[in-house]
Amino acid sequence: MNIPPVFNSENLIAILKTTSRPMSFMIGDIVKAEVLTSSNSGEASLRILQGRGGTLEAKTDLNLNRGDILFLRVTGLEREIRFQLVDRSSSPISEEEGPDKGVSRMLNRMLLELGGSRLNSEDIGMLKAIFRSIPGSVTDSHPELLVLEKALPDAGGLNAEKLKTAVEGSGILFEARLAAAARESAGEAGDKLLKMFFGTQPDLKAQLLRLRETLRGEDVGPALISAGHRQEEILNAVDRLIRHIEYFQATSRLNDLLYSFLPLKWDGLKDGDISFKRGADDSSYVCTMTLDLEALGRLSVTVTMFEDSFYLTLNIEQEDSLALIQGERPALEKQFEDSGLLLRAVNVGQRKRIDLGVPVRQGLKLRV
Repeated sequence: MNIPPVFNSENLIAILKTTSRPMSFMIGDIVKAEVLTSSNSGEASLRILQGRGGTLEAKTDLNLNRGDILFLRVTGLEREIRFQLVDRSSSPISEEEGPDKGVSRMLNRMLLELGGSRLNSEDIGMLKAIFRSIPGSVTDSHPELLVLEKALPDAGGLNAEKLKTAVEGSGILFEARLAAAARESAGEAGDKLLKMFFGTQPDLKAQLLRLRETLRGEDVGPALISAGHRQEEILNAVDRLIRHIEYFQATSRLNDLLYSFLPLKWDGLKDGDISFKRGADDSSYVCTMTLDLEALGRLSVTVTMFEDSFYLTLNIEQEDSLALIQGERPALEKQFEDSGLLLRAVNVGQRKRIDLGVPVRQGLKLRV
């Protein structure tokens, strides 16, 4: 199975061969390399600076200089290995700076490049409308064009299992799921990939990448044109959705947490996101959900689990919605009790400003 590349075709480095031991890569891997040699014809020799190391011969249109330190992302493994440059330094990272700071610098640059890529519910709705307007004569032949309608489950009857399934299929964990599949046997790995791209455990990013490759096919363009659509318009919508997911992926990596949009069909939801953070000693876990609701305005809910006890903090912007939320507090406490969960504290308050698009890194501060 060919897995489509993650980025657009720009800033690419094509690997021609290895000149040392065999090396293996996976799509989405971040690879650190040093430029050993570079020529005006675009040929370069790269030394991998992580893992078991090794040397690669490459071809690129980029202007590389000997001694440059490159951060590269694996974007294709079809006919050739392809890297995309995401950051570079003209000098090696010092021991004082360390590799972690170098990766953080690279992730910050990725976030700058993805600036403005985060979509709200209205933006996603507009993109869905583009796909919904494609007539059945086209979608019958290419059902993957309906991926956005099928990928987002309805928020009705939302519970923990439904939310978990939605976040796992949002595309945020795409590369992690690929890595997990690669550790399985060939048959099990193939089964997992089929479920991600085509089957019962779909991954939104995987399906969007597949859709992008389909839209580049020779038979799709004429069908879209005859139906009154421009191929570039549909491709642009797919690219916007992929970059939206990659914004959350880069933010998650930079903040050492799982940060996702809410991949749900939720009437009255203008925007929303959710983050999960595990404590350093594995004794605490924090989940924060931030919502912008048409009826209540913006609110944030943070649930912290510490030593098998739960602490809940709920803040809301609109003062007239505060009384309504406080009125539901007894029902919330009873729900925890009925579930056998020990709820130690509930704090409900008003905050003048609640930001979306800013993941919460820490949970409730506890005083023992």
